[in-house]
Amino acid sequence: MALNESAVWLLAYDIANPRRLGRVHRAVKRFATPLQFSVWVVHESAIGMVRIKQELAALIDARYDDIRIYRIPARPEWVSFGAGILPEDVLLFPDTHG
Repeated sequence: MALNESAVWLLAYDIANPRRLGRVHRAVKRFATPLQFSVWVVHESAIGMVRIKQELAALIDARYDDIRIYRIPARPEWVSFGAGILPEDVLLFPDTHG
C-alpha cells in the first residue's frame, strides 16, 4: 500500500475516564463512521493515520486507556446479525457484500 493510498481501518477504543472518553469520542467522530458504540470505520491513507494516531495518543492515558487500529483488507469477509446502527444503504466496504 502506498503511503498516500486510501485504505479502510477499524478503530476501537476502551477509555477508562469519562472526561477522556468524551474527548476521544469527539475527536474520532470528526473522521470516522460509527459501527458500534466504541468501534469505528476510518477511510484514510497511511500518512493520514499517522496524524490520527498522534492526535488520539495525546488525548489518552496509556496506563488505563486502550485504542486499537486495524487495517481492513480490500475484500473483507464478515458476518453481522442483530440490530445495526447504520441504514441499509450505507456501505462501509463499498467493493464487497456482507
